[in-house]
Amino acid sequence: MAKKFETHYIQLLGSDKPSFLSVDDLKLAIHYSSEIRGVWGEEYVDFHIEKGVIYPTKGSFNLLGCSEARMTVGIKEYSLEEFIGMLKRTSATKFILLVVNNKPIELAKIFTCIQITYSIDYPKMVTDLERRRWLSTCRSLNVLSTDERRFTLKAGAEKIDIRLKDYISETYEVDSLGTSFWDDLTKGIEKLWSSHLKATPADQQSGSTEKNGET
Repeated sequence: MAKKFETHYIQLLGSDKPSFLSVDDLKLAIHYSSEIRGVWGEEYVDFHIEKGVIYPTKGSFNLLGCSEARMTVGIKEYSLEEFIGMLKRTSATKFILLVVNNKPIELAKIFTCIQITYSIDYPKMVTDLERRRWLSTCRSLNVLSTDERRFTLKAGAEKIDIRLKDYISETYEVDSLGTSFWDDLTKGIEKLWSSHLKATPADQQSGSTEKNGET
């Protein structure tokens, strides 16, 4: 499923709030997802939970460190109790639980508000289109790319979306999809992926040959 719905369950934190996140709250939250985010004003750190242990995976450089300074999130493993203590010590402003491709869950006991966003998983879209033989992929030469693939559209894709006619047989980074600079390519790829047309480029070529044979 290349279309992705993300539900963010947000709990506002701080001394002015009637209550802080508890261990029981945290146990209930991570029952639904292992991906959480701590927010400090405009900065954040993402955490992953596995086997009852929480550890940071990425986030604002200013927040991450190895010391126990007041505004530093240690690059270490946390127990549930240690994690809550760290949020208090560093004066976190928000706790966010991220649930992907799921229906809203009733967690009003914990969370102040819920935000649902829609996004597209372009790497998954490219994988699907390669399986359907609309494109081929090769390894990217860009060491900074988040997806290690480039892709090349095959002839016939422009029949689904005319915007793709200028992109046939050229190679593009998977990372380029979803950016404003490659808007036409992105929209063409989205239409190609969502098209209900069952024929692949090979099928179209076969049909064309048969028609020519009849004449």
